[in-house]
Amino acid sequence: RDNKKSQTLEYINKLSSVFRYILQSDKKGLIPLREELKFLDSFRYLQEARYADKFSFQIDVPQEKENMLIPVLSLLPLIENVGKHNMIDSENQMCVSVFMNEKDELVISNPIHKKLDPTAQNGIGLTNLSDQFLLLLNKKIRIENDDSVFSVYLPLNNYIISNNERTDS
Repeated sequence: RDNKKSQTLEYINKLSSVFRYILQSDKKGLIPLREELKFLDSFRYLQEARYADKFSFQIDVPQEKENMLIPVLSLLPLIENVGKHNMIDSENQMCVSVFMNEKDELVISNPIHKKLDPTAQNGIGLTNLSDQFLLLLNKKIRIENDDSVFSVYLPLNNYIISNNERTDS
């Protein structure tokens, strides 16, 4: 019973963090990658709880890259799309990989487990994300889909914020 109470409190804390981050995001454009990864950690917890540990993440971003800049809320539509467009169950467990490649792109990649009744795909989330990167970084995102793996490559800003600089202006 105490464990269930502890899990409930943790869920509420993570949900609060997600809501707070989203509500405060309208005042921000570019943020350090570490802030987006911290948000992803809270959102990850919610997804893992929702899918009863059938949804997991592998995150491998070198600490020295965490000060690179990324448009705020870049990861949310990508992670939401994983749940929206894939069957996730005991037979189709989902593991999303998040890592940096040699081009300083943040790569978000997941296996494709097509739903039996596929959701309409209008691509508005990816279109908005692409527009956001063009507007704020003047860079294009790359999308690769080979019918077994779906990957999005997010180019980060080479300008790195030092730990002393503030980004909430």
